[in-house]
Amino acid sequence: MIVKRIISIGLWIVGGLMLLVALVSGGASILPLLERAEHGPGLFFADVEFFGFMALMAAKLGAAILFVAKKFSASEKK
Repeated sequence: MIVKRIISIGLWIVGGLMLLVALVSGGASILPLLERAEHGPGLFFADVEFFGFMALMAAKLGAAILFVAKKFSASEKK
């Protein structure tokens, strides 16, 4: 019982942190995007794709972890 509660709390924390990473990565991709719009495309501004992809993957993973945490918490209360 206590182990399930600890796992549930851990999943909530990790899921929230993953969504925070997604938010920060999405914000970090905006600055290179503005520079790219000013100077044109080039290898110097490849951070847009990297941070954008990282934000997308972190958001999906965070949402999935939070979904599992919610299901885990619901099964724990039964």
